Amino acid sequence: AKDAMLKTHPNLTSTIKLIFEPNPRPSLTRMSSDDICTLMFDSRKILFSDIRSSNHLQVFLFAFQRFLCTVCEIVAVTKELRDAVSRFTGRLEDTQRLYIELWTSLLN
Repeated sequence: AKDAMLKTHPNLTSTIKLIFEPNPRPSLTRMSSDDICTLMFDSRKILFSDIRSSNHLQVFLFAFQRFLCTVCEIVAVTKELRDAVSRFTGRLEDTQRLYIELWTSLLN
């Protein structure tokens, strides 16, 4: 799944590698808030691209939601949002909705 995403989005290599990293927490905690915002913006490009046809969609969604859980733990978001992100549904629409909720929470 990681290799497929890297081939599809070669300009987002660092973002994809971080999404698939087993423990992204150390990397995320070293980032500035601007870096995290850039990371979230770049991940949006992947999440809202044409990934439905990917053979690895479910693996990517699982990795992405796990990544969002880690971001939620690092930045100040509500417990309800953290809980919602932690429930993996495997549906692209749910993942996109969770991403938007996290993004708007970061903007507030």
